Amino acid sequence: MPHTQTALFLESKLGEFQVLKRNIPTVTAGHLLVRVEAVGLNPVDCKIQKYGIYLKNDEDYPAIIGGDIAGSVVETGEGVSQFTSVNAVIATASVKDEAHLKSLGATHDVDQNLPIKDLASKVSTITSAPIDLIFDAVASPDTQQSAYSILADGGDLWLVHRAEQVKLVEGKRIASPFGGFNSPYSRELGMELFANLTELLKEGSIKVCSVA
Repeated sequence: MPHTQTALFLESKLGEFQVLKRNIPTVTAGHLLVRVEAVGLNPVDCKIQKYGIYLKNDEDYPAIIGGDIAGSVVETGEGVSQFTSVNAVIATASVKDEAHLKSLGATHDVDQNLPIKDLASKVSTITSAPIDLIFDAVASPDTQQSAYSILADGGDLWLVHRAEQVKLVEGKRIASPFGGFNSPYSRELGMELFANLTELLKEGSIKVCSVA
């Protein structure tokens, strides 16, 4: 494993972002080391840079901010037992994308056209290990309930919309966004944003990010 990594630094309060090298952290008790495969710049990160919120003192800098990442656990510290190894990474997508998904780390690809009612039985043919984490990028009431039903005790269901009609069970956690525009709680804000989207793009307040 290399000894250094590339990271996005905020060098000073209200300063500019810079891509620099840093030593890879040493894992200590209660922590784990993740090899980051993809990272997103959250709006909160931009507000920290622009307004100096959260990291308010000079001694907080230089700072590496952000938490929207995806990656693989490469080392665990003493006392960490939940993140030891991954039995399977199961994606649901078009079968024509299977090779690409596996190149990104997926071990299996389930056809996205599979009826939701058959999802649990299909997963059981792939692995008998507990399903500890599910990311539901559709997050309809049906997919939420199906995903939650196969989640292991102590597992986490991550949603892109608010949880709808899911009967909660003690020990199974759900993480969902507060501001999803499809939610009735945020629909008015979403309509205002999209009504002004062209102007926001022209003035540079929103910038298009190309995804390969």
